[in-house]
Parts: sequence; structure tokens; C-alpha cells
Amino acid sequence: MYTPRLFRFDATSGKFLAEEVLCRYRVPDRDTQFPFIQDDLYSANQPALFLLDAKYQLWLWQGWFETSDDAEKVTGSARQSFATNKKIAMETVNNYVEEMMLAENPKVFPIEAGYEPIDFITLFPFWKEREDIKKFSKKKQEENGAGGRRTSINTAYRILTRTEYTLEELIAEDKPEGIDPSR
Repeated sequence: MYTPRLFRFDATSGKFLAEEVLCRYRVPDRDTQFPFIQDDLYSANQPALFLLDAKYQLWLWQGWFETSDDAEKVTGSARQSFATNKKIAMETVNNYVEEMMLAENPKVFPIEAGYEPIDFITLFPFWKEREDIKKFSKKKQEENGAGGRRTSINTAYRILTRTEYTLEELIAEDKPEGIDPSR
């Protein structure tokens, strides 16, 4: 048995920090089957980044930007900052896997709020589908084939750290994630 671990990644102070979220009813030296609830993720200031370590699978959970049709679009600098934080989080997750010497070759996946796969959801005692959250990343999920294939964290990292783009990608209204418009 293994008690899952949850870490919150935060860079609001100007430093990138990883802080373990401890279960309120955790007992030292005893395994806890469902130590977290969905609200631990969804009630955090968004967009948030969390690592859920379930030993054989690790999940980098990514929150959302709250926007509405009449609200201004989230600024490019906010999106760039979040993309940078995701890159750092992915590097941190890979370092965590190496340092903790977890199960041999654990699977590590980035996932987005509202599109959590069933094997992630089953790590929680109950889960409520949040259609209101899905709308914030619906277009991106449709482009990436949500609900279908999964992307490994290493593939997602390569996408975020690309340095070459086509002219069409550079002039498109919706730029590729991770692109630095200042370069």
C-alpha cells in the first residue's frame, strides 16, 4: 500500500516553490487510501499546478484561467508566466522521480482541470464533473484530442520548450503554448 502525496507548485512570491499538501487526518506510519479531495485542487487560486504522486503514476494537474465572454482576455504575459511555471514544474517532477527513486519508470502525465482521466479521478473518494471548468480549456483539448491519447510529461516539456515555429504559428491569434512573444 502507498499513501498518495500531493504537492502544490507556486511562483507568486517570485520564487518557484513546491509545498506538500498534507492530509488533515494523516497518521504517521499508516497508509491512507484517499488522503485528498477534489476541492484541494479546485479551491486553489487558479491557474494552479499540483503534482499528485500515486507511486506508479504521477500527475501534473494544471488549473485554468478564469475568463468570461465579456471579460478581457488573459494577457499574454500571464499566459507566458504560467507556461514558464509549467516548464519549471515539469523539470521539478522529473527531478522528484529521480530523487525519490519511485517505482521503476513511473508514468508521468500532465492533465488539465475538467479533463481528468478516470485513473486520476479514482484516487479521490468522490469526484464531481465540472462542466463550468471544461469551457476554459475546451478549444485546446479539442485540438489535442481530449479523452483520447495521453501525452507524457517529457513530450509536453518538449512542446513547451520549442524554439522554432512556423510563420503561420507566429501570426495566428492563438499562439502555441510556451511561445515567448518578446523574442
